[in-house]
Amino acid sequence: LARVDELAVQAAHDLWAAYNLEVAQRQVQALEIVRQFAETVATKLDPQDLLSTVVSVILKGLGCTRCCIFLAEPREESEILVCKAVCQEIPCAIAAGSVLPNPQLGQLPCRVHLAFQSGDSCFIDDQEQDPHFDYTHEMYQGARSVIVVPLKIANHVIGAVLAIHDRPGWFSGADQLLLETLARQAASAIKRDYGLELVHSIGNKILGATEVKAVLEDVVSGAMKLTHTDSGVIYELNEDCTDVLGSFKPKGSVHPTPRLADPKSITRTVIETRTMLEIPDIEKDSRVNPDLRGRYRSMFAVPLLLGQSVVGVLYLNGKNVRELTETERSLLATLADQAALAIQRTRLYEQIRDSDAMYRSLVDHIPQFVFRKDKNSRFTWANASFCQSLGRSLDEIKGKSDFDFYPKADAEKYILDDCQVMDSKRPLPFREEHQPPGGKPKIQVQVVKTPVLDSNGEVIGVQAIFWDVTKE
Repeated sequence: LARVDELAVQAAHDLWAAYNLEVAQRQVQALEIVRQFAETVATKLDPQDLLSTVVSVILKGLGCTRCCIFLAEPREESEILVCKAVCQEIPCAIAAGSVLPNPQLGQLPCRVHLAFQSGDSCFIDDQEQDPHFDYTHEMYQGARSVIVVPLKIANHVIGAVLAIHDRPGWFSGADQLLLETLARQAASAIKRDYGLELVHSIGNKILGATEVKAVLEDVVSGAMKLTHTDSGVIYELNEDCTDVLGSFKPKGSVHPTPRLADPKSITRTVIETRTMLEIPDIEKDSRVNPDLRGRYRSMFAVPLLLGQSVVGVLYLNGKNVRELTETERSLLATLADQAALAIQRTRLYEQIRDSDAMYRSLVDHIPQFVFRKDKNSRFTWANASFCQSLGRSLDEIKGKSDFDFYPKADAEKYILDDCQVMDSKRPLPFREEHQPPGGKPKIQVQVVKTPVLDSNGEVIGVQAIFWDVTKE
């Protein structure tokens, strides 16, 4: 008995040492997996590539037989979970794009839905011994051990990660902790990639936009989705920030008009400081408009800056108390810059359009004949007097050359003059005899041809003005 006691004590000591060694090895292994995971997802800027990489790394890191990522998508008045990526060793019916139906009243809940709704993780040693949940969906095919972890951004759940093994008792609490760590990094990367994709999309729209409304509404909608807020609006301000020129918001968003006359208001504070203002709980900030109290709990205000000038303010309101993450702050600042650029571009376009309208109104009502040609001496524009002299509309003149309207010898001379002006990049004034179309008498005209240059100083055509000086 004494010998058995001695052996038992020694065995306990050896087992405890072995257990601690195994725990330490698993911790080192887990840290290495986390490090590699962070390095890998940092280089993935395409959202689908990122999701595929995430499930692949988790499958390898946990040694599971299947891993799926589900992300929430809005549908009418509720959200559904959609499988965005799946990686598996054993073929299964579930594929990317599959919808996980919301449980109906009276049905057993699904573990993935529960994790998404509660924001809590769970692992099951053997799903066959877990009768209170529904495992009939094809994603659970052949599953025995299960871990489900929510994907969280701050306190907001955007989806869930499901890891499965076909052996019971495969996973442990350490595996759950590891998956929770990977899920936090994955959620942050997903948010980053969505934000970058949004910024790229908005940038493309700005390049092709001539009206600011659609672009700014997209900025607000994207910012709301990015920050998981419930309402948003952009107010465009005049030059001295004393009046609202316009508001842009998606359907359903509610926000009171900025109190620009109140020096202590949120809007005036943002304008004066030119910095983003975060209010995690509006009940604790007396500057917030009373009309927002009781409707929302958090608020974020972002100035739209052009240099040092504020051209507008983006407001986001949430029904929950929360703070922004560093990724959200960075992406919101970029979206605000894009919104300011869209406003500037639209204003410049309106100025150019007004200037062009004034120019056309002026030039179309003078008796002189004015036209422009491209580098190939084909007409690109003409004023009303020139069109009337040819008896053609502007659309009938565009793309044509002098050979379409004048005698061959005259047309050759006109084009030669064009070439001289474009080659020298200097104006060419001269007088000459001109034969108007339609058999009209010849007249003496004063002509001034000038080169048309682009922003780089390269010749792109020629402009001419001429008028009748026969009497003189």
